[in-house]
Amino acid sequence: MEKQRVMCRRLVLVPLPFQGHINPMLQLGSILHSKGFSITVIHTVFNSPDPSNHPEFRFVSIPHNLSDQIISSGNLVTLISALNVTFQVPLLECLIRMVQNHEDIACIIYDELMFISEAAAKHVNLPSIMLRTTSALTFISRAAIQPLKAQGLLTLQGSMSENLVSELHPLRFKDLPVSKFGTPDHFLQLISNISQTRTSSAVIWNTSDVLEQSSLTKIQTQCSVPIFPIGPLHKFHRELKCICQRYSSWATTYHLEKFCKEDRKENGGYNDGDAHKCKGKEDSS
Repeated sequence: MEKQRVMCRRLVLVPLPFQGHINPMLQLGSILHSKGFSITVIHTVFNSPDPSNHPEFRFVSIPHNLSDQIISSGNLVTLISALNVTFQVPLLECLIRMVQNHEDIACIIYDELMFISEAAAKHVNLPSIMLRTTSALTFISRAAIQPLKAQGLLTLQGSMSENLVSELHPLRFKDLPVSKFGTPDHFLQLISNISQTRTSSAVIWNTSDVLEQSSLTKIQTQCSVPIFPIGPLHKFHRELKCICQRYSSWATTYHLEKFCKEDRKENGGYNDGDAHKCKGKEDSS
């Protein structure tokens, strides 16, 4: 009976609607589905994933309410910022319906660039986990942008592009992830939003401690929540059927699975009442 109840636990995934973010999120979903979780993907109509590629998942499409002007502008900073405003209410309404239907949701896993998901999860008293699809070193280099701007160094990037960045060896100024879209202030605000874990219970990283041990160690000393390096997700997903203990990420997945199953107990349950007791066999979604 306990095994049957675990099989009914659901994870809700909220990807950013761009291919480089959708793919890692769905690959993570496949890994966690293989561990017994049911998967629901809440996504925008804009750049929506193809449900036929993952018949074992349940896909829920909700409106993005983005203007054609923003979509066609090509300005990613503006588009992502606008998406986190227009997506907020439809996402919250969707989560409320799921809670009211007594779905046994373990947690919400959201892309770092869909940071509004954290507030929505908190509103319905569900734990949330952030997925960072980029490398750990990218995160560290992002964190350095604001201090470098305060020192006036980013404005000199053209003349200093080959110079090494202090404390970020071997990165040079031209290696920093500085966006050419939008105003610098808008970009820095976006960086600030995605750098914060807020009330998220953990961070999943699309990387491996074998590749980025020093960067992950540095981040963990500054981070108040657990970090789960699971990746590279595309390789992990491709070899899912023949995974064995020789993969370091497999041990990490075990700890993440345990974390998801236990976290809601510490979180205090749903606003709408206790978790639904599964009766009978749930469908494959």
